[in-house]
Order: sequence, then structure tokens, then C-alpha cells
Amino acid sequence: MTSFTIDEDDAMLVRENLSGAPFAIGSMVDVVRCRDESGDERFCGQRGTVTGLLYDDPVAQVPFEPLVLVRVDGLGEELFFPSELQRTVRA
Repeated sequence: MTSFTIDEDDAMLVRENLSGAPFAIGSMVDVVRCRDESGDERFCGQRGTVTGLLYDDPVAQVPFEPLVLVRVDGLGEELFFPSELQRTVRA
């Protein structure tokens, strides 16, 4: 399983719900696109749980423009743009 760390001094990782954020912490999501070449392709097509919201520039981005941290069982955690994720439809 991979681990995730943040090196940016001014970045903010939020692990609680923020009003107006595109996804709630604990939400189930499907990874529908992986357009960032730095991302791990094993996550594409997988279902996971939102575990955090990363704001590189909190003053400009909170709450609407985070990178979304998603945990997929057996793979670990990876960051995605909100447009790469879709809320899981429960049957």
C-alpha cells in the first residue's frame, strides 16, 4: 500500500467536510478518468473512498477547487481532480 505525504508549506490537507466542497469525506467515488500522467493508472476504473481534500493555494481554492484524496483498497491513496471522479450510485 502506498503512503501520501505533503511537502508544500502552504498546502492544506483537510480531512473533514467543508461546505461547498465537491465531495464529502467518506463519500464513495468511481475513478472515471486519469488524465494526469503523474498519476497511477491502476486507480482508473476503481472504486474508492474520499479521505481528504488538498488545497495547494487555500486562500484562492477553498472550498471549491481541491484535489481529492481517494483511498482504494489494495492500492492505497492517490490525488484526483474532481472531474476525474464520479459519485458512486448505490443500488
